[in-house]
Amino acid sequence: MKGRFWEPAFWAGGLFGIGMMVFETVTGTPPSAAAGVGLAQGLLFGVLMGGFNSWTWVRDGLRSKTTLPTDDGETIQEWGMANLEGRGGFLYVTDQQVRFVSHILNFGTTTWSVALSEIDEARPTRTLGGVLPNGLRLEMGPGQEKDLTTWERAQWCEVIDERV
Repeated sequence: MKGRFWEPAFWAGGLFGIGMMVFETVTGTPPSAAAGVGLAQGLLFGVLMGGFNSWTWVRDGLRSKTTLPTDDGETIQEWGMANLEGRGGFLYVTDQQVRFVSHILNFGTTTWSVALSEIDEARPTRTLGGVLPNGLRLEMGPGQEKDLTTWERAQWCEVIDERV
């Protein structure tokens, strides 16, 4: 799944820039200088986050160093970057399961999987208290759900829902 640049760059950079502007103001920087620092840091952080999500060489490089354990005969149908419980990694849809494997930039590893037959629905949600439009919720029955973070949430919903 191809990653997006502008949406994560805007949201991540904007929120980071606002946060840095507040931080600079609280630490005594004059408001006009704090605004400039916040803007510059927000732009830089936004480009980095958008690039991390969309630049093919970053995604392929991280994926080449990530091992996906699969069952015999299981084939990958779709993959892309996502976060699970604060860990960055890759979300995979195979012909049998939805799987998550953390990438090498994390401290420790996280793996998770659920059979496609156990998923009732995949739907888009919001994260950060309902602010960011980058949540994906997998509902697996009464009271069972798993929340992931990905900028391609609508595409993932389509991919998963057509297989369940």
